[in-house]
Formats: sequence, C-alpha cells, structure tokens
Amino acid sequence: MEKILTTSEEIRAIVKEAVAEVMTEFAKSSKPETPQKTSDILNLREALAFLNENGYALAECTLRNKVYHKELPYQKVGRSVVFSRKELTSWLEDVTSRPNSRMQAVAAQLAKSANNQGA
Repeated sequence: MEKILTTSEEIRAIVKEAVAEVMTEFAKSSKPETPQKTSDILNLREALAFLNENGYALAECTLRNKVYHKELPYQKVGRSVVFSRKELTSWLEDVTSRPNSRMQAVAAQLAKSANNQGA
C-alpha cells in the first residue's frame, strides 16, 4: 500500500471539487417539481391574488375591510381568515352579474327628478 503525503489545503480543495461535481450532477438529474393539485382553501394573500387575476382588482386593505364587514364569503380558522376558491368564484359571478342596487336607486331618483322638472 502506498502512502500519499498532502497538506490540509490540498485535501480541502479536493473535497470541495468533488462536492461541487456531485452537486452539479444532482442538479442536472433532479426532476422539476410536479405542480400540486390546486387547493380550494386560500389564505388572505392567495385570495387577493385570485380576485385580482379574475378581474376584481382590489388592495389588501380593501379585502380586509370586506372581510370585516362580511361582504364576501370567508371562514375563520383560529385567528386566521381563509377563503374557499369555489365560494369566491360564486361570489364573483354574483357580484359581477347583478347590477349595483345603489346605482340603480340613484339612477331612478335622477329620472324621477328629471320627470318632475319637465312637468
């Protein structure tokens, strides 16, 4: 058996090079993560992103305000607020498909006022 004399710096360099090679090979061979099935449960930020992606743009403080005033569907889990993707989708369809009742009332009042002035 042959003995090899080396310094600690040389050993460190050899080990560092070997580890770098193994890490490079591992990175090349590892498969990309498969996307997980989309969860129905969303936290506040995920719900905000979901609403914004689906054409209902609002700020985080506005979403929190809507939760406080119970203007959209949510659930409390401990101290956390969570949302159902299905319920938010249904809520979005309901909000966007029905006309705003306040705007209808204002329009009716304006029409009535215009009719009274013309008579």
